[in-house]
Amino acid sequence: MTALSEIKARYLALQQEADFALWRAREANIEIRNGYQRHLAGECGPPPLEQLEAIRQLEQHAEARYRELRAFLREHFDRLAIPA
Repeated sequence: MTALSEIKARYLALQQEADFALWRAREANIEIRNGYQRHLAGECGPPPLEQLEAIRQLEQHAEARYRELRAFLREHFDRLAIPA
């Protein structure tokens, strides 16, 4: 595998990981918002603290994947040394 194809493969893997982590966090947040709407309508109790903690962890994971992808891109664009 050439260096360029390795870079592309790593980029695509990081992008997929970041996209999936963001999607999971977004879906969990939608679920929590729906739970709070049901709670406010008197249909059930508030979402449990464990669920809120799980969402916090999903958000942290998504942010970490995004930061990893961003660092990867910055590293490779810096190597190109193209003036702005």
